Amino acid sequence: MYDDDEQLILDEGRRAADFIHAALGTQGGVLVHCMAGVSRSVSMVLCFLMLKRDMRLADALRHVKQRRPIACPNDGFARQLAALESELWPHSN
Repeated sequence: MYDDDEQLILDEGRRAADFIHAALGTQGGVLVHCMAGVSRSVSMVLCFLMLKRDMRLADALRHVKQRRPIACPNDGFARQLAALESELWPHSN
């Protein structure tokens, strides 16, 4: 994936969430990484937290930033994650 506002991430994020969930279910661990550890890998972890841990985007981002303070999805990734949140919780504000 490219760290670009136009890069689509949700399909890959869903696959990553399934992979992480399966690995953790076998008492395994998972290293999620990208070039700088700021946007792409963070976005994959946010997808996992939202899809598999039922976390809202703001809560998931706060959780990640406590562990990786430089976490900052690019604007396009942030918009897609917000759309995912709307899909998962359509009737909430």
